[in-house]
Amino acid sequence: MVKIPFKMMRINTGISLKALALWTVLIVVWGHASADDGLVHAAGAATVDETAAKALKVLSKEKMTVFLQMDHAQGARQQGFEVRDMQLILFGNPGLGASLIQCSPTVGIDLPMKLLIWEDLQGNVFVSYNDPGYLADRHEMSLCAPLIRQLSQKLNTIVTAIGE
Repeated sequence: MVKIPFKMMRINTGISLKALALWTVLIVVWGHASADDGLVHAAGAATVDETAAKALKVLSKEKMTVFLQMDHAQGARQQGFEVRDMQLILFGNPGLGASLIQCSPTVGIDLPMKLLIWEDLQGNVFVSYNDPGYLADRHEMSLCAPLIRQLSQKLNTIVTAIGE
């Protein structure tokens, strides 16, 4: 694999990827109020780092596979941007995920599940995730209501435990 320095990459419009990354961060960080369709937000435990650590413990206890933990803020800071703390955790249960995919293959674009742990302008920490009901509507999964209920209950259990 060839690694190209981030600041040297350009897309067709001539906008550097660094500028594009900044706009993406701004939209995610400041535009959350207008982008809430399909998102569920819950209070975090303490700081982003502490909440992420607790999330990993809860996910392990709930027998979830953690596929990735990404520190968005660290990546942005390495590129010279100042952003509030934010981490993304990709996780799931391969059996439940496979059942959902059997129901509607397009749901694979939204799997594995994600927890976004982030800090707002006032320093409040939140845990956000995709609402399974929204995913069911998006992927026309009305015939799989029991699976969606199971996923909703599991996510509620996980997020409640993280916030305690």
